Amino acid sequence: MLIEAIAAHYRVGTNQVIAGNGSDEILGFAFRAFCDSEAPLQFADLTYGFYPALCGLYGIPFRVVPLEEDFTLNIEPYKNCGNNVIIANPNAPTGMNLPLSAIEEVAASNPDRVVMVDEAYVDFGGESCVSLLPKYENLVIIQTFSKSRSLAGARVDLRSQTRNLSRI
Repeated sequence: MLIEAIAAHYRVGTNQVIAGNGSDEILGFAFRAFCDSEAPLQFADLTYGFYPALCGLYGIPFRVVPLEEDFTLNIEPYKNCGNNVIIANPNAPTGMNLPLSAIEEVAASNPDRVVMVDEAYVDFGGESCVSLLPKYENLVIIQTFSKSRSLAGARVDLRSQTRNLSRI
């Protein structure tokens, strides 16, 4: 029921939604599914600190790309980079946000690699990339209930809460 409610809210198929015990678990699944020594990961130097920890845990090589002096993320090093990519958008901890067009450029330029967008803070001023899913098979979007929905550690009782899920 939860997956159906999320899929309906975002107007995507139920086969495009996975629920887990927080976004860190989903990030772990994605890293293990898509990244290895033949498909390393690339991310910004100032971003969510768990990305290098997951890479270390799973033996995934990674490339760190410096942010600009003003803490913005220049997408040029992410285009045609030969690596899988993860971008926190908006970025944690800088709060800088990339426009949808920039994410689209990265996804379009890496058709044989996975582009993950960690949207943990998207409800605080970013634009979700969900609208790009029909166009890019290599795009993975990760969101969480813990930030804007204030449900960190919460459990959903599907028997009694089904009617309320439409407000997700």
